[in-house]
Amino acid sequence: SVTICDGAVGTTCLLSYPSGHGEGVQTSYSYDSVNSNWIIADRGYSVVSTIPDGGGTVNSYEILNNNLDSFVFRRDGADEYIYYCATNGLLFKRNIQTDRMAEI
Repeated sequence: SVTICDGAVGTTCLLSYPSGHGEGVQTSYSYDSVNSNWIIADRGYSVVSTIPDGGGTVNSYEILNNNLDSFVFRRDGADEYIYYCATNGLLFKRNIQTDRMAEI
């Protein structure tokens, strides 16, 4: 499996940034206000990671079934979802708690 800086301190970990900011692929990100985490993923990969707001340790959060082009994190009650567009152009919904995925 591929991880994005798993366990590394965010201030020294080599993360990619949106286009025009440094080297590497474009990073998508979404904010989880309940856990005060940034949820991040590099375009073209299937690993979604978290980093605490303000910096800290980057941890793998979820491994998707497909490489993603972009994503958004949503919360519905206690359930957490990742909606993402895969690099094959299809749209998916992943429930983190149940590990269920559906093409939309």
